Amino acid sequence: MKKAPFFLLSMFFLLAACQTVPGVAPESVPTALPASETPNPEIPPEYLTQAALPRTIPPSPTDIATETPIPTITPSITPTATPSPTRTPRVFAPAGAGTPVIDFGFPAIQIESVPRLLPIWQAMQPVIRQTALSGDGQKLFVSTANGLFVFDSTGARLAYWRDVFTTSLPCSTCLSVNRDGSLFAVLTRNAGRWEAQVYEVRDVQAKSLRLSIPLEGNYRETENEGLVLLSPDGVFLAYAAGEAPVRVFNLNTGRQVLTIAKPLRNLQFSGDGSRLAVRDGRNLLLYDTQTWDKPTTLLLPANDTPFALSGDSRLLAITFGNRLRIYQIQDLKPTREVTVPDGKARRWQLSFVNETLLRGISVAWNVKRTLATVVIAEWEPLSGQNLRFETFETATLSPFPPDWPSELPLEDSSNGLGVGEYHAFRYITSEMLLIGTPHKVCWVKILSGEQNCVTDPENLLFTTDTIALKEIVQEKRTLLQTWRGETILDVFGDYRVRAVDRIGEWVLIDVRGAAADLYAKGRPRASESVGGAFQAFAETRTLFAYTTQQKNKTFVITIFDKTTGKTIAQQKDVFLLSPLTMSRQGTLLLLKRDLDKGLTIVLSMAPPRYTLREVKRLAFEAEVLAMVYSTQENLLAFALSDGSVVVYSSDLELREVFQAFDSPVTALAFSPDDRFLAAASAEGIRVFAVRP
Repeated sequence: MKKAPFFLLSMFFLLAACQTVPGVAPESVPTALPASETPNPEIPPEYLTQAALPRTIPPSPTDIATETPIPTITPSITPTATPSPTRTPRVFAPAGAGTPVIDFGFPAIQIESVPRLLPIWQAMQPVIRQTALSGDGQKLFVSTANGLFVFDSTGARLAYWRDVFTTSLPCSTCLSVNRDGSLFAVLTRNAGRWEAQVYEVRDVQAKSLRLSIPLEGNYRETENEGLVLLSPDGVFLAYAAGEAPVRVFNLNTGRQVLTIAKPLRNLQFSGDGSRLAVRDGRNLLLYDTQTWDKPTTLLLPANDTPFALSGDSRLLAITFGNRLRIYQIQDLKPTREVTVPDGKARRWQLSFVNETLLRGISVAWNVKRTLATVVIAEWEPLSGQNLRFETFETATLSPFPPDWPSELPLEDSSNGLGVGEYHAFRYITSEMLLIGTPHKVCWVKILSGEQNCVTDPENLLFTTDTIALKEIVQEKRTLLQTWRGETILDVFGDYRVRAVDRIGEWVLIDVRGAAADLYAKGRPRASESVGGAFQAFAETRTLFAYTTQQKNKTFVITIFDKTTGKTIAQQKDVFLLSPLTMSRQGTLLLLKRDLDKGLTIVLSMAPPRYTLREVKRLAFEAEVLAMVYSTQENLLAFALSDGSVVVYSSDLELREVFQAFDSPVTALAFSPDDRFLAAASAEGIRVFAVRP
């Protein structure tokens, strides 16, 4: 039994700066970071001052030049113009977790400066997105959440670029490399739009952006939603996204040479670049890339028949059922048909290793997807001789090609910080970021590099601004305690804690999806109980707001006064989204689906009456997962599932977008001085600032 592991390892990072959080009592705000990782998160007095640390000034920023393609008439039925490329934002090497960051005097974030936001600090895990092998089989390009790595066939790392990302969506065609690895292309999201980017590798380590083309396709959040494909000789780039047409671009002349109106995804260049094969249903279209004349057509056995072109453009291989068939490309006549050794029908992935060796890989999962049976077969295409037929089982499929080292040095830059699901994500002071995940709570000083974490693998953790709390679930009893054993909550019933306020005076629990109960610290009876499953909460210093969803799709909105211990408002509505946020004055903002036009409705409940009213209808490129006010409340930021962050002015009239991640953004936090915006995803955390 052969197993192929996944791995993680390191990167780069940055900075941030600090003040005091408005609306939080001074005694509850730590002025410095708890020191080492100990089971006691209370902040000791010896950390009230900070020792000077050595700091390194990074090199000055440089612009990345882009080449403008020349619009041209295409030989397709409908002439089209090549979309004009846009400048990709400059990227600076950020500082990593545990690394001191230089404060360059970053200005407060304004709506007009949002496009200049750059990561200055990050803690990321290198979760693998896609892999692509150079045509000569000598270099493996590995796209991760922590950047792009390049390895040779021995597993030695040749290059690492932390500023190149593909999408987190499952995609087999979002990374493409030419024959010798001197050129590669990625399909990515940039400022909330699909973008095809082509990079030149000038030497082993250096790379430059040669071309960036914005694509018109919508974001659908589906598998293999788009593609980029380089010809092995590096002359042509094919690209598409969403429902947009497939386009082919000549990188040497700067002209578009082909448009296929349908959003097709099965494309393949021959090894010498003289042919492009495109599957359109059962029709396989073969284009001559020298002329781009009307293609020759082969009728395939099925709409999903696998195919492969040989490197010299002489042979075409397909599989169907338990058979392999070889064609001469010149006249598309079959020359050989072979039955696989065991006679079983399989779904194959085909590729020509060279002109005399054809490889097929078949993967079949069990019903629970806990074990995969992998078959690797190899044939001599002209004679039809079976050269290899190997079967093995694995619980984890390798993302790397067969016969490639299964362990590669992918650096993990998270420095032990918890990432994934976030129970807490907010600034405590202008330089201290609180990161709370189910089993880890960390206080991180971005500028000094200090961090203190509390870990408990057995119990779920929650946190106030200064103290980590552990939830202890016993038979018919739920406890929430500090590390010193002080009881915050003691409830009869095996319920789950869902939220704790910033000073640890109020706890919200979920009663098996039937109700959300709000408890005051140390009290045995709930101060408020609302029917429905807990959905989300928001708070100010004096108010606590939360929503529950009932079985009939009705949502209940509750606003609770912490100082009086009474509910001051309660409303019902339908089709509410999870994100909530409250202004310092106590105005609650909510989001609602507009099912007719696909818009997002912004609702508000403002004191003193807290009447639910519509504020604005907004269009987003992807689903909104979180929203947050800036501290001065002149900005409202929305975190989207495509990895982008959309920032609006407070009146929701002006809008700017920047790309924070290649995966869904699940949490946002402005620093108290509005100079830093922290964003989180399942793979890690980045802090952004406006580069002076």
